[in-house]
Amino acid sequence: TTGARGVNPTPTGPGFAFDSYFYQQERKEEVMAGQLVSQWSPDFKTEIKYSTTDQKQLTPTNSALPLINILNVRGTSQSGTPTTGIVFLGTEFSRHGNQILVDTKSYSAIGEYFWRNFVFTGGFDREESDFENLFRSGSYGQFDFNGTAGFAAGTVAAFNRSFYDPAKRPAADLSDFAVPGIFGQGKWDVSPRLSLVAGIRLDMTASDRRPLFNEKLFAQTGFRNDGTVDGVSVASPRLGFNWRATEDRRVQVRGGVGRFMGRAPWVFFSNSYNQLGVGTFVSSTPPASLEAYLRNEFDPANPIGAAADTGVNDREVDWTDDKIKLPAVWRGNAAVDFRLPFLDSTATAEVVKTINDQTFFIRNENLLQVGVGADGRPRFAGNAAAANNATTARYPDFLNLYHIKNVSAGESTYVSITIDRPMRRGWAYNLAYTWGRSTDVQVFGSTTAGSQWSRNAVFYQNAIVESRSDFEVRNRVQFSLSKEFNFLKNRKDARTLVSLYYEGRTGNPYSWVYSNDLNGDAISNNDLVAVPTDANDPRFNFSGLSAENLARYFDFLRESGLSAYAGGYAPRNSHDQPWVNRLDLKLSQHIPLFKPAQLEVFLDFTNFGSFLSKELFNYHERTTLVESDTYWRRTIGQATYDAAGRIQLLNAN
Repeated sequence: TTGARGVNPTPTGPGFAFDSYFYQQERKEEVMAGQLVSQWSPDFKTEIKYSTTDQKQLTPTNSALPLINILNVRGTSQSGTPTTGIVFLGTEFSRHGNQILVDTKSYSAIGEYFWRNFVFTGGFDREESDFENLFRSGSYGQFDFNGTAGFAAGTVAAFNRSFYDPAKRPAADLSDFAVPGIFGQGKWDVSPRLSLVAGIRLDMTASDRRPLFNEKLFAQTGFRNDGTVDGVSVASPRLGFNWRATEDRRVQVRGGVGRFMGRAPWVFFSNSYNQLGVGTFVSSTPPASLEAYLRNEFDPANPIGAAADTGVNDREVDWTDDKIKLPAVWRGNAAVDFRLPFLDSTATAEVVKTINDQTFFIRNENLLQVGVGADGRPRFAGNAAAANNATTARYPDFLNLYHIKNVSAGESTYVSITIDRPMRRGWAYNLAYTWGRSTDVQVFGSTTAGSQWSRNAVFYQNAIVESRSDFEVRNRVQFSLSKEFNFLKNRKDARTLVSLYYEGRTGNPYSWVYSNDLNGDAISNNDLVAVPTDANDPRFNFSGLSAENLARYFDFLRESGLSAYAGGYAPRNSHDQPWVNRLDLKLSQHIPLFKPAQLEVFLDFTNFGSFLSKELFNYHERTTLVESDTYWRRTIGQATYDAAGRIQLLNAN
């Protein structure tokens, strides 16, 4: 483990956890669906659908106890070297009340009418969800003890407990969301070789519940925290065509353009209902002892802290702009398909262009900027969430203030060439190469506003800067080969399928950062590296380095490729991890039972290639410090600013 995630102070480092610290992840889903298809006449048909989905995300724990951190315990690291770390007991910090219940209903009605060489389609759909999000991290309490001796003596080094006020808010955050939409489309077969499609849909977002209004936040900052998606209407037009360019239909040209709205990433909105700055607070007043706390203050049957909110403590507040729009893109494609005269295959060349129309951007409005470094980087006063933030925050009566808003920035371009042969005479294959570029302003790979904001490599913190996306794949080669035969000779319809899938791609992008907090925003390992032109660069102070270390430093800049950014800074995701090769194997056997039913038995062998050669097939699955495979970084050591605002390296390595 890498440490307990709690309120200040948050202990970090290598650790050992007893089984009371462990928990499970349970996902339960119940779905009921119905569909009615009606053919009213040869020219008119309808389809009606309804479904309800009940989702439960539960985290059963091995204990109902406060989190107990025993710090500075001597031990041995996984590499076998002596170290000091943390011993964890009790319930993990973020599992102190953690479950999500979602009830979703979806229904739609679609009609399709055929008239001459036209096809008209129209209808409506609606998806509505009710959320019950229980996330009361730290509400069982957190105890820190300094070493095993401090724990044995019962000397509490630090204590925190989160509370909610039942008179002002429920324990769980309640919210709702719905997207009703109407749409229409017309397809016109202009000729046997040319068809045109045009359509439009209108989506309307609705939400009946607003976050509890924080009057103090509005009075001191002018920001309202009760914004929702309610009342937003967005039109999305679409056009497309398909042209068979030759009489024998060996060449086909197709394409289209349109606006597409994504599904609601409700976790970013639910933060507004959780971190209100009203009705929840943290107490750091330690009890007499852990034993007294367990006997007199803690009820394992009702472990979530509940008490009256006096409004004294500083608070974090998260919010979205009112009538914020859901993520949406403009996307267009153009493609040419060629039927090849050999191997019964088709070649396709396609380009896909995507432009972000609406996306999200998170700012910390409580950062206090105090200047600009010699490298042009904004500098801040320090931790806005510090216990005494009178000189480090714009609004000292609050902690971090996370503000989610819409921006229109980011795009991608992907060009692909594909040769495809469907299954014929027992063989099928597909070979494709794709080249792509993708940019965005923030990568969304976390589940809370705070962790999302802090886990982005930045130079201009809080500013909208379009950079290479964490999700970009610059070059990708894909190849699949399938063979179909009858392994069970005595069963004529018992098809056997063997498939190989290969993927070779550019490694994930990563950023070069300093390993400490250079810009003063209280976040380490996220400040992008500035690159000097030479030893006389006026933005740098190299007086602390010997001539030998300075020469080694510039050698490293050249060897790593960072010297390409001399005179500026290495932008986010400036470098690529090594090329990745992956080979998968699938075996499938179809066994006829009784018409029309049959049984399929299959085996998916993911990363089969590693058993052939671990050096050649180097694919592996792992994540970084965040919840998804994003925010890859390498550190160049620590740096600080001198009195003149120049960067001074502390330990370049």
